[in-house]
Amino acid sequence: MTKPYRERIHGGTSYESELGEYIVDVWGSEPFTNDDCWEGKDFKTKEEALAAFDDPGGYGFELDEVAFVVIDGPDIHKERRIGPDCVYDANDDDWKREQAVQAGMAFGCEGYNEVYGY
Repeated sequence: MTKPYRERIHGGTSYESELGEYIVDVWGSEPFTNDDCWEGKDFKTKEEALAAFDDPGGYGFELDEVAFVVIDGPDIHKERRIGPDCVYDANDDDWKREQAVQAGMAFGCEGYNEVYGY
């Protein structure tokens, strides 16, 4: 099993969100192997977080192309596959636009233009 989020990211210190101690995340591929965590929500109680883990769509998560759902908190860490890994098509216009925007935020106009080959 993968180490809980708070241990991997915060070096073993306890993680406490401003909104709650429990987190439910959805991932596009294997959790914690890259930055493919698409969305996360905080919950104040374990029961509420478990309900979101069991039915992420019912709690407002967008599930298109989601591969895994993860719950993490002070006394729980679970990962569950709910779909196939997302595969990015290099020719997909939406994906290319996202890459260009990210490059533009990091490197300005030159980064944006480089993605599009300008």
